[in-house]
Amino acid sequence: MKYATMSSSLNNAFRQHIRRPSNLMIRRNSTTTSTHYLISTWNDYFQLRSKRRQFEVLSYVPSTILPAAITGAYVTAMDARDKTFYEHIKKNRADARLNSIRNPVPDYYGEKIQSVEDYRSWLRKQREHHRKGVFGGSADDLDG
Repeated sequence: MKYATMSSSLNNAFRQHIRRPSNLMIRRNSTTTSTHYLISTWNDYFQLRSKRRQFEVLSYVPSTILPAAITGAYVTAMDARDKTFYEHIKKNRADARLNSIRNPVPDYYGEKIQSVEDYRSWLRKQREHHRKGVFGGSADDLDG
């Protein structure tokens, strides 16, 4: 019973709030004291509301779809670069069979490389690891 009276009183308050024309008055100029109705009827309000919705939907294209397409192109380009970089890493990294307690493989996947300088340092470390691991011999001799 409480809830029924509470909901009807809220409904009545809502109706009174909608009927008040003071909610729809907007001052056009701050220097004049007269007020004008910007939205005179509810039909005008709903027309403006539908126009606003159309504008929002039309603004989705440049604000969401276009950036998504640009991001997709960027990710595709980065994937191609990553594959090329990983091929360089595979080609130049030291043989993991040369790993020992005294001579661990330094950064096998090149995860710490952040710049060209880091890449050159990584290459030097890989060559040094290879040199220490084979002791002047060849890594091919490790198979047998």
